[in-house]
Amino acid sequence: MVPTTPTGPAPHSGHRSPPPGGPPAPTDAAPTDGPRATDAGRDATDAAEAGPPHAVRLDGVRVVHGSGARAVTALDDVSIGFARGTFTAIMGPSGSGKSTLLQCAAGLDRPTAGRVVLAGTDIGGLDENARTRLRRERVGFVFQAFNLVESLTAAENVVLPSRFGGRRVGRDRVAEALEAVGLADRAHHRPSQLSGGQQPRVALARALVSRPDVLFADEPTGALDTATSAEVLRLMRMLVDARGGTTLMVTHDPVAAAGADVVVFLKDGRIVDRLDLGRGPDDDSGNQDSGNQDSGNQDSGNQDSGNHDSGSGNGHLKGASSPDPGATHPRSLAERASVIAARTTRLES
Repeated sequence: MVPTTPTGPAPHSGHRSPPPGGPPAPTDAAPTDGPRATDAGRDATDAAEAGPPHAVRLDGVRVVHGSGARAVTALDDVSIGFARGTFTAIMGPSGSGKSTLLQCAAGLDRPTAGRVVLAGTDIGGLDENARTRLRRERVGFVFQAFNLVESLTAAENVVLPSRFGGRRVGRDRVAEALEAVGLADRAHHRPSQLSGGQQPRVALARALVSRPDVLFADEPTGALDTATSAEVLRLMRMLVDARGGTTLMVTHDPVAAAGADVVVFLKDGRIVDRLDLGRGPDDDSGNQDSGNQDSGNQDSGNQDSGNHDSGSGNGHLKGASSPDPGATHPRSLAERASVIAARTTRLES
């Protein structure tokens, strides 16, 4: 498999764009005699139109467990940016580095080498307290185990991480989060009083209540039935489409990954492929020939025209993980899942 190098907007530093009239957004470049303060709003608008900044960026990230002959490389020189307002699925065989990538991107683990920028902050220089504050304020998490406290109501479970962090969350914010996941009338119910489909929605509301820049999800549908999985994925898709959030999801399930804009494949700690699915599935459009996307023996150059760098040879993906608006994509969920399954089989063979 030839490693991929997607085209698209030039990488950005990942800093938030300032409001009109505010100071220009900081960059990683050396300071210059920049524009006057009165032009800052127009410059910020021009930058936004040039392409979405990264919500998360990893540069040359390497994770090695152990040392000497017993050293195990979990991530091997991974470089990738995840654009704001996108939904990326991360796939690969067991031991490929999927969860390690997610944990490094979220600031839960420190890489052995490399740089991670999360919500505009280079987290490498932060101490543990500062990293914890950043995660509480800018990041949401959804795991396979929902970790709901049985003695607390749904509303109390939603605010629990904020309480641990010493932050007060208003009732309106809690009600908004529960309403977003369809549980406005279950705020005072305990987990045992909720259905199997409602409990994961409480966990999702807990992740959304802080209005995170990025939602990290590690196998969020792994223990769910088909109907509940579909509902959770629909809500995660909503975070991206309706709220402009960014979602990174580790999954082994092609159907779950079919709801993403982009699928990134890992193998042996390296990014070996990227599949651009376009913006969200449309189950009403089942007539498109998914073979145009991936017939199982497709030349990789036809999949992401111009996105493969046969000379890089280092197994990492550069640039932004964002959908290519000019490409042709399979639209229905079934088509997208079929394309992903075919690509997964080919990579694992």
